Amino acid sequence: MRGVIAVQSKAEQDCLWSLYRGTFGLQFRGQEYCGMSTRKKRGEPKIRTHRGLVKQTFANDLRGLEGFCGIGSTSNQDRQPILKYARFGPFTIAFDGFIRNARKLRGQMLNSGDCLSSLENVELLASIISREADISDGIARAMESIHGGFSLVMLTAEGIYLARSTDGLFPLVLGEGEESWVASSESAAFGYGGWRINHDIAPGEIIRMGQNGFETLKRLSGKLHICSFFWIYFGQPESISDGIPVARVRHNLGRFLAEADDVEADIVAPIPFSGIMHAEGYHLASGLPLLAVFKLPQFSYRTYNLPIKHRLDEQEVKLMVIDENVRGMRIVLVDDSIRAGVILRGTIAKLRQHGAKEVHVRIASPISVRNCPYAPPAKKEEEYIAAKYPLEKVREIIGADTLRYQRLGDVPRAIGLSAEDLCLECFQRV
Repeated sequence: MRGVIAVQSKAEQDCLWSLYRGTFGLQFRGQEYCGMSTRKKRGEPKIRTHRGLVKQTFANDLRGLEGFCGIGSTSNQDRQPILKYARFGPFTIAFDGFIRNARKLRGQMLNSGDCLSSLENVELLASIISREADISDGIARAMESIHGGFSLVMLTAEGIYLARSTDGLFPLVLGEGEESWVASSESAAFGYGGWRINHDIAPGEIIRMGQNGFETLKRLSGKLHICSFFWIYFGQPESISDGIPVARVRHNLGRFLAEADDVEADIVAPIPFSGIMHAEGYHLASGLPLLAVFKLPQFSYRTYNLPIKHRLDEQEVKLMVIDENVRGMRIVLVDDSIRAGVILRGTIAKLRQHGAKEVHVRIASPISVRNCPYAPPAKKEEEYIAAKYPLEKVREIIGADTLRYQRLGDVPRAIGLSAEDLCLECFQRV
């Protein structure tokens, strides 16, 4: 997962501070690398990337990056943005997505005499775009040749180019403030720059952002395949994507869990942060008291983004049990999903050590049986437990008294889109 952002000043004034704050607002989407690139009216774009968190690496390293427009990125996979030189001039680019046919496309380019400076997907994307003399034609060519979804931000002398692939898998939201325009992977970043939502880039749309706002250059047709997991887990609770608030969807999912449940319990409790709003929905529908059973430190890594060994280490210090809310209680424990089950098993064991009488696990998503086909392959230790074992065996392994998942048909209902417009592939066996 990555986050991308672009900021354009409405006048010729520095937008670096807004870009920095907006990039920080996407920290939850990537914790391994971060970067920003800016430019003024003339000259090459300036670029700076770091390994680490935005605030820790950029707080004292902003000088020299001043500019009227810029792009930023947070990533778990690679350093972005990158700088490239093309016939239409130098540009920087960052993207969120995954190219499923990258090896084939890369081989075609190398066989035709092209050279690449890395094997990263963003390098391949930039090289495909650079083959055309017109930038929008290059982006359209990338959309037509790439299998897999993406959204991109591209800083050029002509303005900032924005695009969302024809499947709409990865969102890109446009916004406006008093002094600048913005585009971001999530509207959650808008609060850090005082921006408000303008509209979402449509699937297949290519836009140029300048001082006067947004101009649509091309619109390619395609079939919607929007990632349902954005609303279930990836998105921040305050985010709104394609007009649909994350908070509303998660409350719906929690409510549907409660309406289909008959368990006798004393309280409902979330696994923070991912299960909080799902648990709220369960609480509102069931009438069970909502209590926190875990305390989190003020800052902790998003463990989904970490390798499983580091995930286990982080979880040990991340979730501290609130003994008073746990001892003697029959708990409905709500979370977004189960992957390998290792983390959840340790979490339930902690609750039992503090005297929980019963732990009933309720999962807001359907049974996850395979890795996202639009993401890098999972490591063996991160394979989905439900792909190997039946439900009762999973319950036994994680140590829950009962285990229930969301019904697959309730996900489109919770989001408010048809199943045909959603990507639900991680819940479906091949």
